[in-house]
Amino acid sequence: MAQPLTIRQKKLKKELDQIFELLDMNYQDIITYDAVWRIAKLGVIKSQIVRSTVIMDYTLIDELLSSAICHYFFGRKKSFPYLRKTKKFQNFNYHILENLYLLQKFELMKNVWKVKNKNTISRISDIIPRVNSLRNWLAHSFFPENRKHNKPEYRWKDIFTIEWLKLFLEDIEFVHSFLLEML
Repeated sequence: MAQPLTIRQKKLKKELDQIFELLDMNYQDIITYDAVWRIAKLGVIKSQIVRSTVIMDYTLIDELLSSAICHYFFGRKKSFPYLRKTKKFQNFNYHILENLYLLQKFELMKNVWKVKNKNTISRISDIIPRVNSLRNWLAHSFFPENRKHNKPEYRWKDIFTIEWLKLFLEDIEFVHSFLLEML
């Protein structure tokens, strides 16, 4: 039997309900929308969820790579909260790290890591550029599906399908696990 929600959980759920309502994304109440707009509204909600998933996972990969770069240049003895207070780290972060793109960060770390399993680094080297391209399609085009070139696909799957989401999440889990292990 499921345990009842705690007070904090109830508060967070209420906030989520309010956020979905404010963003006009309450798909569970789609019946309340004008019938003419239901398909369009559901499509917009689906698009927003796909976009946020890709962008959040892209951002986490970028953050993990940034952490790996910081460990490489600053070592592991001092914590990030401590380092963030130092001028040297601030300069490194503001003038170097923030100016590197995801693929540049990955190339740097790929040359530094000592990975015994070449298949692993090969798979990671395939996934990260795909995630980067997908993020760019979604972040820079309101209707990526209407672009002449580079349709929004991932591993030859339409990114607005369940089949795509399963593949994407499997790849993301592989990358996140690898990066966390390398930290």
